[in-house]
Amino acid sequence: MLRTLLLAIFVLFVAACAHEEDFPPLGKRIASPVDVAVSDDGQHFYVLNADYDRTYDHGSILVLDATGKKLRAIPIPRLARNLVVAGDRLLVTFDRSTARDESAIQLYDLSEASTPKLQKSWAIACMPLDTVMRKDFAYFFISCAQGELFIGNYTDLSLKHVRTYSHPRRALHLDPQRGLLYAFVTAVNRQRFNDVTLVDRFTLSEQGEEREGADDIPDAWARASDLALRSRIFQYAIYDIFAARDAKPTAFPWQKFELSDELHWLYFPRGQESDDSKTYRTNFYDSAPDPDAQDSFYLSQRGALDSTSNNIVRATIAENRKLKFKVIHSADDELRFPGDIEVRSINATKTLLSNSFLSRVSSSRVFFAITARTLTQPHWQKSCTSQQRHASYYRFAANEHGTVVVSSFYGNRVHIFQLQPEKDFVCTKSIE
Repeated sequence: MLRTLLLAIFVLFVAACAHEEDFPPLGKRIASPVDVAVSDDGQHFYVLNADYDRTYDHGSILVLDATGKKLRAIPIPRLARNLVVAGDRLLVTFDRSTARDESAIQLYDLSEASTPKLQKSWAIACMPLDTVMRKDFAYFFISCAQGELFIGNYTDLSLKHVRTYSHPRRALHLDPQRGLLYAFVTAVNRQRFNDVTLVDRFTLSEQGEEREGADDIPDAWARASDLALRSRIFQYAIYDIFAARDAKPTAFPWQKFELSDELHWLYFPRGQESDDSKTYRTNFYDSAPDPDAQDSFYLSQRGALDSTSNNIVRATIAENRKLKFKVIHSADDELRFPGDIEVRSINATKTLLSNSFLSRVSSSRVFFAITARTLTQPHWQKSCTSQQRHASYYRFAANEHGTVVVSSFYGNRVHIFQLQPEKDFVCTKSIE
């Protein structure tokens, strides 16, 4: 009798497990919009629905026209991470849905901007952080949460692992003219890395002798046995695409480990520093190319609550390929904790767009902002802020006419803003 009862319970359990859950169709609804991109001509926006709370059991690429009208939804897997558009290509990354799964990458053809068509899919064994690609350039890059770096090639539609850095690097800048990738350290989930100001007065020779003259290495660390471990968060990486390609053309790409000669100290002045002290910098969240200067790009830097390390920085590539940095804006209430950034010429005015955020993942406070700031003198700036998770401002995209589409990840909606630099920046409608 007991055996019969146990067997009946087992059969009912198996039947229950085999029953598929019934989810409503997502259609053209918005569900956990995690990213936004815009077509090259500015006429179409792409909203990446991730469905993180599993309301629909799948996500979508929702295509909007420039007025915010929903044109179509392309079904995709859940847990999308980010998307990027360059020319007639759109790239989407996905997190793994279970511990046994791999993450995914999808490449879409945008020959018809209103109708993305899947061209290629890859599986990768990491959690993607960010992607960078450029129009008419053969290579693109994907960085991951454990420091992995992947390079993709449009020519043969390959995707290969080329580096594993000691720290994640979310902020990526791709220089197609020189064939260089610049990658910057990011504290992904919590604020764990902080800037430090240290003295650099002498150089340590190979024989261990101190000589006058700075060498970028802090004097207090010069003899430290764990210098490499300490220093990595204060260094940016330069990955030379062309040199790597030409070195072993039949085995492209090659090594996966971090190379010390690709790393360079990152510091720039701020505050009351002496001639022989340097503020070594870390935790960069995003990068944006300068639309007017191929040798320059912008970075957002996030610091702790009580630090002065929340900055928007302009980086310029020097002749030796290293970078020179200049702070163009430091933290105020509206631009504190900067995240994603974009620089565009909008109605012929060069404008910086940025989001700022604190969420309970990284802080006990909740704060969101979307800010427009002109980069011409005198500066004009306007922000929209929120302290409600359901009214969050997350990632965004803008066209040259001043239409800005902003995702509200927690609110399951997108906001349509109209920006007139030096005049107004206002939300005209929200879409659910």
